Amino acid sequence: MRILSALLFIAAAQSARAQAAPDPATRAALITAREAVWRAYFQGDSVALVQLLPEKMTAMGRDRGQIIREAQGFVKGGGRFVRMEFTNDEFFVNGNTAILWSHYVAHTTNAGRPNDMSGRAIELFVKENDRWINPHWHLDEK
Repeated sequence: MRILSALLFIAAAQSARAQAAPDPATRAALITAREAVWRAYFQGDSVALVQLLPEKMTAMGRDRGQIIREAQGFVKGGGRFVRMEFTNDEFFVNGNTAILWSHYVAHTTNAGRPNDMSGRAIELFVKENDRWINPHWHLDEK
């Protein structure tokens, strides 16, 4: 039910993208949470992903278990994280729910060769127990 509520919130937020920016502390916490999720994924860090992704979540048709297996497979297959870049950030925060829109570039290597991916991201974060967790995202890759 929580994810359904969050998805309804996304739909409402998309029509209200001209919102006021979140306070600096909330913005910084969301940036830290976002970067932690991406970094944990590309480093195959299943312990961090269990903490950052709720058990009942879905992202682009995959559940938490599938996402963790993909992250581990990336590393086992020779993938290495180099760095992330986020641009054109937009934040919509309403209480304990936040939506982040951005453009991203994930710089990675595979077998020593650069393997960058880029596109647009829409990410949902929910604050639980004073931590921002990431129950849903959608990526449009270029």
